[in-house]
Amino acid sequence: LDSLKLQLAQIQARLDNLSAGIKQKQQDLDDREDKLALQQALLETRVRAYYIRSYWADPLLVILSSIHSGDLFRELSYRQSVTREDRQIITSITQEVVDLLTQKTKLEQDKAKMAVLQKEVDKNAQFLGGEVKKAKAYQSDLSKQIAQLSARQQAIIAQRQASLNLPTSLGAGPLFCTDDRKLDPGFRPAFAFF
Repeated sequence: LDSLKLQLAQIQARLDNLSAGIKQKQQDLDDREDKLALQQALLETRVRAYYIRSYWADPLLVILSSIHSGDLFRELSYRQSVTREDRQIITSITQEVVDLLTQKTKLEQDKAKMAVLQKEVDKNAQFLGGEVKKAKAYQSDLSKQIAQLSARQQAIIAQRQASLNLPTSLGAGPLFCTDDRKLDPGFRPAFAFF
């Protein structure tokens, strides 16, 4: 029983640790969601700017609007670097959103598993408690029966000893042992012991 109680306590401690871990993960995800809300606003701005620039990024327009060749190359490289940076930011924020959703789904699954495990442990603990109560009640009942039987046994032994008419004090007869194997008991066949 002590071993089972210890095992249940260890399992409950592990479940408590898992529960604390899940709460910490939930807090981390909530913090990430708050940060992601800010990044979502940035993403919307970047996507809008990227969309607008995609219409203006036509190299022919840049060539026609440039007066000098140095301005032309500077403008083209600037537009390419801005476009590349927008793409990277959009990709990274999108990946973070997907990762956050994946982790949220996993956390919900972990919560569901945790609830099932906790329910099972509670059920087993309740069952064990019920069995312990039944065992203690049975043990108490057996102890009462044993006490009654022991009292009855002592009463029977006392009745039998009383029917033998044996002396109960030391001075009732000679203080030494005598060999009475040769005495006639008055019936045949007879056995004598010394």
